[in-house]
Amino acid sequence: MLTCAGCDFPLSTPRTHASLDNTQRDSIVHLPLKALNAFHQAIRIHKTHSDYTLLGEAYDQMGNLFMEQQLHDEALDMKQKALHYYQLQKDTVSCSYVHRDLGRIHISRRDTAQAKENFERAYRLIVKAGTPQQANEITGEVGCFYLRYANHEEGKYLLMMIPPCTPEILFGLGAIYKEKEMPDSAMSNWHRTMQVGNLYHRRSASKELMLLYRELGREAEAKEYEACYRLLEDSARHISSPDTIAKTHLLLSYQTAEMENQLLELENHTYRIWMYLLSAALLVGAMGVVLILQRQKHKKHRAIEQERYLRILQEHRYEESLASIQQNEAKLKELENKLAEAENREDNLSRQLLLSQKELLEATNRKNLAVLSNREWQEQAFQQSKIYIHFHRAAHEECRLSPEDWQELQATIDTTYPHFTARLHELCPQLTPQEVQICLLIKISMANKHIARFMACQPSTISHARKRLCKKLTGMEGTAEKFDQFIADL
Repeated sequence: MLTCAGCDFPLSTPRTHASLDNTQRDSIVHLPLKALNAFHQAIRIHKTHSDYTLLGEAYDQMGNLFMEQQLHDEALDMKQKALHYYQLQKDTVSCSYVHRDLGRIHISRRDTAQAKENFERAYRLIVKAGTPQQANEITGEVGCFYLRYANHEEGKYLLMMIPPCTPEILFGLGAIYKEKEMPDSAMSNWHRTMQVGNLYHRRSASKELMLLYRELGREAEAKEYEACYRLLEDSARHISSPDTIAKTHLLLSYQTAEMENQLLELENHTYRIWMYLLSAALLVGAMGVVLILQRQKHKKHRAIEQERYLRILQEHRYEESLASIQQNEAKLKELENKLAEAENREDNLSRQLLLSQKELLEATNRKNLAVLSNREWQEQAFQQSKIYIHFHRAAHEECRLSPEDWQELQATIDTTYPHFTARLHELCPQLTPQEVQICLLIKISMANKHIARFMACQPSTISHARKRLCKKLTGMEGTAEKFDQFIADL
């Protein structure tokens, strides 16, 4: 039992009366559980905000709760945590009261050395930072401790120098006045203890009054206070009965386990929230990647369409240039005949008009011939390039080709015949690298047997591959020779 430093009544006790029925007693037994639940919730809320004052108060009240239930080890742990947070907040007064409570707990553990150390720390802190009323309260507590466990004379000195402000001090003063053979002063202080004290204060005071009245021969008053003492003793015995304490301890242990389960559930809930947020972030990220890829695909498709349009224009221009040259040649012959007729008629005006038309047609032909000659020059330059010669030499000398050789050949063909490989993939996106290489070799007029050697297979395999490629690229059945012509014209 957690007792006062100067008497035999508990320092912190529940408000209970012997006349309570069983339902009310069970309700009171459950009150600590509700309080413990509230304190745990307060700690969970304020720990995330580093509110040291509220955390200190929550642990302090939990320590008081365990002190009331006589769970000394748990009370000591809660009070030490409260002291830690009060020190972080630099709350000297609260630290003083916690040291006082630690002293009370050590008394119940029969560790008077630790109790003395904590009471003295409480006294030093409260004198330094507390109000006079607070200082008197702690000083009275220390005096009661000295009076019973340490320096008896120092305890009497401390209690006599302060006004009686707590039931503990009143009771201690009564004991001092009785020792000094001042019964009236002793009775006065114990009567005041009966008025302001709790159940245990009144029980101890009624016992002392009973004994004092008997010593004085006042049997009527002694019997009155004996009856009062018996009633209060029954109430205290019920509160501290082993069954009640065991039941309360069991419920508190269950509640503590429930709190741990709730904390674990809270952590799991937080973990699930973070997982949901992470999943949502990954989903958003994946959608963003898909949108970016679709946008790039759209850009690439648009670029391919534009390239196709430009290529069609270029081919159309080439065809027009060739057709225009042929038409202009026919017109030039017709103009020659008309010029001859104009000279015979000596018609200078018609002759000059025909000469102007002839010069215009000749200029147009020169321009068209320049377009054709530029393409022919590019093809001739390609056929005389190092990579073209290197591949044909390798076909006859059976040399090995490196990946860089294939890359250079593709780049050179795409320069001479703009975007040749891109056109192949546009016609058939599923072309394999080997099939693209076959098309490149056909473009440089490589023989079937040489293509087979480069591909490390039989010539018949290449013939079948050319037929299959014809179907893939043109969409129609065709021979190997028809596919070669298609590649040459591409």
